[in-house]
Amino acid sequence: MKQLELNRLLNAILKKEAKSRGWKSIGGQPYWREGDLFFTLLVVPVARQRSLHSSLRIKWFSLDEHLWRVLGMSSNASAPMSLHANGAFTLSGQEVLADTVQDCEWSAQWVEASVRAIASAAADKSAQVSSTTANIDDYLALIEREHTALMARYPKAVVNLWTERLLVALEKNDRRRAADIARERVAARDPGTFVAGGRTFYQRALEYVERDV
Repeated sequence: MKQLELNRLLNAILKKEAKSRGWKSIGGQPYWREGDLFFTLLVVPVARQRSLHSSLRIKWFSLDEHLWRVLGMSSNASAPMSLHANGAFTLSGQEVLADTVQDCEWSAQWVEASVRAIASAAADKSAQVSSTTANIDDYLALIEREHTALMARYPKAVVNLWTERLLVALEKNDRRRAADIARERVAARDPGTFVAGGRTFYQRALEYVERDV
């Protein structure tokens, strides 16, 4: 099966599976909200390698809204919820579950059974995470643990949590903490992930928190 044909098959099956579980989907990517938590499930097939990769990511829903305010994009808050799943100026979230299947059989029956198993595991994991993440402090502790585990596995990974830590500070209305993080990242010449209006996220964050001081 060619890659394009496989992508179309997978997307159709994912859309059907998401609908059966009460989830939404866009572009073959299921997403759903459980309270303050937002989940996205990404499933990527590689036809030639006969491999199927899946990743479940989580984020605190309202952090995107703080991000948009910092970037001067507050109107995004009134956009469809799908923007939280596939928007360019949104948090990617923290991976909490991942798997890779090798030696895949690219038949419709096999792909459908595999998607069902992946979705079932994702649903179980999201329920478990939701039951133990009652507030923003629980969420921050969760992503800190997951990040520490990631760095233990991949010590050279170029990834950090400073954007999330700053946004969590804004969620808690701790503007002093947010300003401290922004100043430290600007001093470290950290460009961060987002740039808007010719200024980095941290530069804009510092302006944002100091605006009303």
